[in-house]
Amino acid sequence: MPSPSNKSIIVSALSLPMALGVPLAKGRILWYTGFMSKKEMNKKISAYFKGLNKKSLLKRFLMILFGSSLDSLGAVLFILPSGLITGGSTGLSLFINHFWGLEDVSIIVFIINVVMFTLGWIFLGKEFAFASVVSSLVYPGTMALFNHLTRDMAPLTTNPLLCAIFGGLFIGVALGFIIRAGASSGGMDVPPLILHKFTRIPLLVLMYGVDVLILLLQAIYVKDAELILTGILMVLIYSVVMEVCISMGNKVQIKVITKKSEEVRTAILKKIDRGVTMLHGQTGYTHQATDVVMSVISNRELSKLQRLVQSIDPEAFLIISRVAEVRGRGFTADKRHLHHAHHTEEECALAGEEVTLASTEESAEVSSAEEATVQPTCEESACENPTCEE
Repeated sequence: MPSPSNKSIIVSALSLPMALGVPLAKGRILWYTGFMSKKEMNKKISAYFKGLNKKSLLKRFLMILFGSSLDSLGAVLFILPSGLITGGSTGLSLFINHFWGLEDVSIIVFIINVVMFTLGWIFLGKEFAFASVVSSLVYPGTMALFNHLTRDMAPLTTNPLLCAIFGGLFIGVALGFIIRAGASSGGMDVPPLILHKFTRIPLLVLMYGVDVLILLLQAIYVKDAELILTGILMVLIYSVVMEVCISMGNKVQIKVITKKSEEVRTAILKKIDRGVTMLHGQTGYTHQATDVVMSVISNRELSKLQRLVQSIDPEAFLIISRVAEVRGRGFTADKRHLHHAHHTEEECALAGEEVTLASTEESAEVSSAEEATVQPTCEESACENPTCEE
């Protein structure tokens, strides 16, 4: 039977190839089970790689790899030696390991992440699975590697407060990198996302709820009150640092000028779950009528929206503006999901109206040679405010 240190190396060796190979696994499974011919499988794989922007994909992969590695390094250097309680899959693994007694907690993290990845694939779809597969598998792999490399080293510090501060900084910056790459850390992010999908309870409430539950589980066997309080402080630190990393400017306003405005509008409503306003404009050079899709989203959703617009229309003109403040349904008031194609003015009034105060600093991404000028008109119907969702 492999020793604990050898198990660490095995987990590390398995995680990285799995992270790179999962996008192809579905096609091969369908081929092996007879649901897809080999020709169809090869066609799908070719289409998958043809549709990838390899430079962008490499950048995102490196960001996720760095973030996951930094996350695991923070856990190995500061959380595990100090005995602090923490949230996420690491915290749940520490709780399970208290009763299991393995020398290397990364094995339990690996098992939890694989289970959660499978649940995410089933309930949240393959897009979520692809976005979380690298971090879900690289995190336990690099944790096992760092455990193996530092097993003979003395802890950097045994002061719980210092461990909380530096552990929080490491983990917060790591999660910021992962989310800015448009990915998810996987693991215990999955249960809140599934619950949010079926209950529409605010995602932030569910994620903090799961973290609090994991902290309470660890508090059962940690008898030192100072360790519990310091662990809660660390969770608060990495939450604040993560938000600082991903929420510069808080919210963003996007305007999309494209010939496929209806497809973009539908995609934002259904896949981003944000309201949309359609503006009527005219191109400055050829004076052609054009529609402009406007929406206000969070920084966390920006990367996903950029890829979504790019996949619909690679020549779309995308304007991204930093927003100082947003008020209205979906932001300062609860969302209201309207299920009819057309609504009365009274229903739209009930749905609320977003007020955006945009700062003067704007960033524009130009993929088209033609410059466009936006001219909102009074021809919009009562339902075309940013929070009326069809």
